[in-house]
Amino acid sequence: MTSEDPLRRRGAKVAELATAIGSARPLLTEASATLRDLLDPPGWREYTGPGGELVLHEDFRDFVSDDPPRGLGTSLPVVRALSLGDAGLSSLVDRALHFTGEDGDDGDAAGDDLDYAEPPALSVTAQIEPREQEAPERPAAPKPPSPAQQAALRKLSEEAPALHTRVLAGEMSTHAAMVEAGLRTRMISVPVSRPESAAKALRKNLSKPELTQLIELLSQDL
Repeated sequence: MTSEDPLRRRGAKVAELATAIGSARPLLTEASATLRDLLDPPGWREYTGPGGELVLHEDFRDFVSDDPPRGLGTSLPVVRALSLGDAGLSSLVDRALHFTGEDGDDGDAAGDDLDYAEPPALSVTAQIEPREQEAPERPAAPKPPSPAQQAALRKLSEEAPALHTRVLAGEMSTHAAMVEAGLRTRMISVPVSRPESAAKALRKNLSKPELTQLIELLSQDL
């Protein structure tokens, strides 16, 4: 009887794990669906927080890692896990990672006009007889760093090696690391066509002395 106790304990753990997975499955499905809603269209770039504050993001990595309510408070591997087995969602995550606010490839500041195309669905034949079809193409190689990003990485390796390591590990963007290291001026996207939203963004990101100075400068031209 004693010799069976370890096996029974393992069996109990298997049952506990199965129950936990069964309970988590609906939550994971809901999380994946919500992630898709925020990626297509890219609503993660601008939204109103629970306190009425305007939240703006230029980098998907910052959105993922920032503590709630500014972000998800998690890591990219966790977000990628939500897209496992879903080629369309995985493609949307990869695409969002390319909108870093650098090199002019981040589209509209508010992100409302970006068109995220779904990858083509598999044909009925491909779904029924996958072994008779050609092997799927390999995923596209990651986008190589631009010359500006390469220069920034060299600068970080020389002056902020710890941040350089975090960039290589995918924990933060090159731009965010440069800002944190004091090697690049922090910038935000401001919706100029909506004065109220612009004011909220500036109030959130500027100190009181900076806001006072801005008001004085703007008043000079009125």
